[in-house]
Amino acid sequence: PRFCSLPIPHRPWSHLSMDFITGLPPSNSFKVILTVVDRFSKMVHLVPLRKLPTASDMANILAQEVFRLHGLPQDIISNRGSQFVCRSWRTFCAHLGIQVSLSSGFHPQSDRQTERHNHKVETKLQLLCQNDARTLSQNL
Repeated sequence: PRFCSLPIPHRPWSHLSMDFITGLPPSNSFKVILTVVDRFSKMVHLVPLRKLPTASDMANILAQEVFRLHGLPQDIISNRGSQFVCRSWRTFCAHLGIQVSLSSGFHPQSDRQTERHNHKVETKLQLLCQNDARTLSQNL
């Protein structure tokens, strides 16, 4: 596989990386966390979700939870989940002028910031929710 270096962001929220935290105990019927990392400032948005979203769901979630607050990014890096490799996701991003970059299955470290944030979130949630996993969504 051919690897390309990631573009260097020059302003906040211009280059994002995204991933999901799964395998969590249900909390108010939320089972998944979407992690969105601004590659410039390292600021993170955590969005509790009931299930893994479709591409259409992702478009709505990002519009409501990220783009509304920070504007449109130039580039979004994600894994190769079905919601990110389908035509509707690419069409949505192209329509908004957003470049889509996929991390390699052979080299998931290309999205290291998001993986690092996911690990931190999982560790902190385990500590906060060790007595009652149902409070997970409240601790986000």
